[in-house]
Amino acid sequence: MKALILTSVIGIATLFAGVFKMRNNSVWVPLLGLLGVMLTIVADWNTNISWYNNMVRFDNYALAFSGITIAALIFILTISIDHYKGAGNSIADIYGLMVFSVVGAIVMSSFSNLAMLFIGVEILSIPVYILAGSNRRLTSSNESALKYFLMGSFASGILLFGIALVYGATQTLDLDQIALLGPTVQSPMLTIGVLMVLSGFLFKIAAAPFHFWAPDVYEGAPGLVTAFMATIVKTAAFAAFFRLFSTAFVSEESAWFKVLWGITAATLLAGNLTALFQTKMKRLLAYSSIAHAGYMLLAMLTLNKQAGGAILLYAASYTLATIAVFAVMLLVSEAQGSDSLAKFKGLRKNNPFLAVVLAIALFSMAGIPPLAGFFSKYYLFAIALKSNLFYIVIVAIVASIIGAWYYLKSLSMAFLDSDEAPEKIEVGLPTRIVLIACVIGALILGIRPDLILHLI
Repeated sequence: MKALILTSVIGIATLFAGVFKMRNNSVWVPLLGLLGVMLTIVADWNTNISWYNNMVRFDNYALAFSGITIAALIFILTISIDHYKGAGNSIADIYGLMVFSVVGAIVMSSFSNLAMLFIGVEILSIPVYILAGSNRRLTSSNESALKYFLMGSFASGILLFGIALVYGATQTLDLDQIALLGPTVQSPMLTIGVLMVLSGFLFKIAAAPFHFWAPDVYEGAPGLVTAFMATIVKTAAFAAFFRLFSTAFVSEESAWFKVLWGITAATLLAGNLTALFQTKMKRLLAYSSIAHAGYMLLAMLTLNKQAGGAILLYAASYTLATIAVFAVMLLVSEAQGSDSLAKFKGLRKNNPFLAVVLAIALFSMAGIPPLAGFFSKYYLFAIALKSNLFYIVIVAIVASIIGAWYYLKSLSMAFLDSDEAPEKIEVGLPTRIVLIACVIGALILGIRPDLILHLI
């Protein structure tokens, strides 16, 4: 609970930093504050306390996923020190919106009541709608914000309608009570409600066929905002998704299992196959993000004791690799004026450090040992096989092979010589620190995945 309260206070303090024109120092308010929040998460470990009449529960599951989202925001804010140099006073508003969105992520990780789930979804989503259109000079940014807002509003409406139907069938919003009453309720209202809630979550994680918004929104939004959406928003959505379906909706598994099985296969294939044809890094990462959602959906199909830890490990490894790739992409696009894959040519000679970081991050995404991405995929496949999900694992392996192809194709561009003299790419100290941290994290989690796997 301390993490939730302190993060909210930090968001308010960040906005006040903007009011008092602390343009050059406003980033340090959320950065130092969030480091303090990480300390409170460590201090609250193993406490497992419920608050607000059991509407939120800060157990190790909630603390672990909250820690990942906060750590991701710390990395993104650190990169922004270089990225937002010369920006106006409104930069504090962007930082404040990011912090408030993470407040929603914390609620989504810790809810034990469907009302709190919806509140968390909206606290997370509304700032992101604004952030997607924060570059008001670009038409594409405005378009992405409008598209995300409209699609997100429809998805939230479907989610809320589903919650209302679940309440109508069970007469409660408490997860534990729904889990107890679910097997005794013989009502199509509950089944329809669960499927509508499922649809709302599938939009948030950009799973097929609810994924069409993601490439356009990711491409149009500012680069750091896209990194925020691809990591923090997706991690929070999966934390809430698994928490809800592994507790309250287990009794309705017969209603949603086959649907989710088909959606998982479609997401894996749609994300990876479409990424093969992309010529811009942002759109490639958008389809890659869709594909990675498909891998994490494997754990949703199992719902066994190891599934939560497998999702946590995958979210951590995916977050580290994604932030590293986005940081390199931002530097290249700022120097070259485009995020086209062709602009990455000559990166090996121009800046070997960035080329090595890009290689390690893409290798981790592709699932190449001994990096974290390999072991996170391995554990997902292993628990799926234990649950006799043989055919979907075959689909996932085929999808991984396809994914390795476009990751390696993208990486090969960085190691090709450019026909033109490449622009010199300078890497600031804050960005360099984040890139090194991401690489070290990917290596450590590859060697010792148990550091995260058995936390919850």
